[in-house]
Amino acid sequence: MGALLVLPAPIALLVAYIGSAVPPSSGALGRGADVETPAAAFDAAYAHGIAKGLAALGPRTPGSPAHARARALILGELGGAAMPPAREAAHVGPDGESVYNIFADRPGASSMPPILVGAHYDTVAGSPGASDDAAGVGIVLGLARAFGRHPGARPMIFSVWDGEETGLKGSTADAHQRARGGRLPSAVLAIDLCGWRDGATVLHTFRDGLWGARPLAPSGLVGVMLGVATALDVPLAVGDPIISPVYQTLTRLVRIPFDADDAAYARLGIPALFVSDSSFTRFAPAYHTPRDTAEILSEEMIGRTGRLLAGTLAALDAGASPEGPTTWVALGRWCLQGRTLLIVAILSGLPLAGALIRRRGGAALLAGAYTAAAVLEPAATLLWLAPGVWLAPLAGARAPVSMRWASGALALVMPLACAAVFVAASLRFGWHPPRIGLPATIVHGAAALMLVRFVWLRR
Repeated sequence: MGALLVLPAPIALLVAYIGSAVPPSSGALGRGADVETPAAAFDAAYAHGIAKGLAALGPRTPGSPAHARARALILGELGGAAMPPAREAAHVGPDGESVYNIFADRPGASSMPPILVGAHYDTVAGSPGASDDAAGVGIVLGLARAFGRHPGARPMIFSVWDGEETGLKGSTADAHQRARGGRLPSAVLAIDLCGWRDGATVLHTFRDGLWGARPLAPSGLVGVMLGVATALDVPLAVGDPIISPVYQTLTRLVRIPFDADDAAYARLGIPALFVSDSSFTRFAPAYHTPRDTAEILSEEMIGRTGRLLAGTLAALDAGASPEGPTTWVALGRWCLQGRTLLIVAILSGLPLAGALIRRRGGAALLAGAYTAAAVLEPAATLLWLAPGVWLAPLAGARAPVSMRWASGALALVMPLACAAVFVAASLRFGWHPPRIGLPATIVHGAAALMLVRFVWLRR
């Protein structure tokens, strides 16, 4: 009986996969989108050369001579890559610090809002910032060369921001200025902490709270990037190449203490995410240190990210939509989203029905907590709690001892993995209370504890 109750959840998941997911296919990429030609046109050697040149200037803190030389270099290169010529915009922040953004526009045949791709050129004190973010600047300039003089359907903006390391000052000023002028972009792709040789390309999207000002990137934009990665055979994961389910759970339940320039636009409701070669299991070891020099950069990694973004820009230019629900979960190269995700998350609790029928102690309370968790945050429920619920019936008292122990241990893998990663990240980067959607965090935590009790203490 227990085994039969485990089956409906995977079946429901399979049906959702087939019918309601955002697929990594031409449908998600825009009708007639050619992503391979723009990707092939990206010049990785040029982008690598720009990154090395910026890193050779040394730390580029705002107001320093190296910062001024970097501005001149970027303005000259970007001015020769796009049409009309590149421009510089100065902004003075509330603290009196001036930031200088550099950007260039590629005209479009339509009046649709532009697509914006950008990186930052400033660094922290003492770090040459090769991966953070000279490589990102090199990629933006390489994309500008590939797209800048070839008008397409949608306008594009190639932006190089200042003041990221001191609180996203440049991107925030730019986002608010565009909002005041009614010229906000339709999608923003930021590049940060990339190009180092041992990295793994991932896309990141964080939020400020369950109902906070910064939502997750919508499923449309995530689906387009995953689809382009599939078409180009570029390795890409959401958040982390190894523990993506753990990453996706934590980004929905706790406040991740990282921001990139995409956040400035996401807080204004613009679909935005950032691409990086750094993650929980592949975190850049030279981050914010004097070791972040040109020697750690890889032309291959820069080229991989550049091709991915060139294909993504081409797909958006061809009509792929970056819009969609912000409630989604990435399963491999697919995005399960919106109402379908909620239904699948609730149905995944069906194995608890047998325990309810038999009036097993704690089953009703666990079922209630599970349902509340699914309504509050279905993605975290599906990733964190559902695997344990599926396996719980197999850990029944009538099962062989070996099956009980094996299924019980597997049932607790995701809750324990999430807890371990959260503690490890807090010890390494500083403690950040779970400010993201406190109700969801509490309910999921309570459901996880009930699941532990249900699996191990009911024999």
